[in-house]
Amino acid sequence: MVQTPVCIIGAGPAGLSASLFLSKAGIEHVILDRASFPRDKVCGESFDGKVYHLLNRLDPSWLQELKQSGQLQECRSYSLTNSWGHTLGVDFSADQTPKLHIKRKVFDHFLMEKVQGQQAAKVHQQTNVQQIIQQENGVLVKTDRGDFFTQLLIVSSGANSLIKTFFQPKKQPKNTFLFARGYFRDIQPNTERAELEIFFIRRPFKGCLLLCPLANGETNVEIGMEQKEWKRHGQALEDLLKTACRQPILGRRFEKAHQLTDIKTTAMDLSTARRTYVQNRILLAGAATGSVNPVTGFGVGHAMSMGMLAAQQAAEALEKEDFSAAFLKSYEKKVKAKLRKEIQISHAITRLQKRVDLLEPLIYLMSKGHTLAGILSDKDLVENIFNPQFYWKHWRSAISKKG
Repeated sequence: MVQTPVCIIGAGPAGLSASLFLSKAGIEHVILDRASFPRDKVCGESFDGKVYHLLNRLDPSWLQELKQSGQLQECRSYSLTNSWGHTLGVDFSADQTPKLHIKRKVFDHFLMEKVQGQQAAKVHQQTNVQQIIQQENGVLVKTDRGDFFTQLLIVSSGANSLIKTFFQPKKQPKNTFLFARGYFRDIQPNTERAELEIFFIRRPFKGCLLLCPLANGETNVEIGMEQKEWKRHGQALEDLLKTACRQPILGRRFEKAHQLTDIKTTAMDLSTARRTYVQNRILLAGAATGSVNPVTGFGVGHAMSMGMLAAQQAAEALEKEDFSAAFLKSYEKKVKAKLRKEIQISHAITRLQKRVDLLEPLIYLMSKGHTLAGILSDKDLVENIFNPQFYWKHWRSAISKKG
């Protein structure tokens, strides 16, 4: 049996970030993952600015290394389009942190290589967790490759993790969304810039279509819809994605496109119910917390932020030798203080995805007004989303420009 101060289950951005910050603090730990890296991941692959800042915090040279590899793209614009063809475009100015576009397979493998280069980290790939047993003096993690005994467990095994059920109410409304993704080349661009495009559609299904430009002329093409919406059609997700690419609002943009890979699918529970992130000796981090909707692009930034905060909480718990839920609760408070507004936005997007009919006129009205476009592109939006003076400032600015 392996004994370790901290054990991390799941080597996604949350778990890998937790590992890297634990290594910076000199805390020995193990990290377990059922996959073998590099491994693929169905994801929108457009990351918000938190990823940019957290990479710099870990090591400023890493961001430059990714840029030099040719696998990373910076994105300073995105657009929302309804099925009527009305588009709301949002641009980031040069002084705002850009979005980062990169394949999850490449990004996660990059972080894994950095983790493997740390003396404090011991990585166990192709290791399946079978049971977690909370004990008075620690947590026993049983796997198909042996047992691990730890003082503190960080669970970051993703949105589909069975382990997250430890943290949720027994009765919780299901809000399952399905996603399908394929990589394409030679899609006709809408603009000269590489911009993220999100299309909210009503036919052949109610949901969204995402076009995320990547390096080397590739594009991540992804659809998302409610599970119950998919059941109404009785078609494979792969076929629905191809049908969505022939939407009239896309014109002939896919006319010369080539599909580069098989279409892969996944499911995520996007329930907006309140969740707890801690138990005695256990912290929950990343997508397992249900904190994000993939359409927002907050997912990887949230996961890495939680990984950092989990590592900091682990260091405090080890120093004080207090692993009680009451002491660990400060981790949950820090996460919600840091990410509360973005979590609320993600939950709002989830609700709106269920009512695409409401999004149609909303996007139309927003596309007609520079005021709302300015609000959406403001770097202080998340911090001020419920501050009336924030909107008053933009309205006054729009009026003065018209005058």
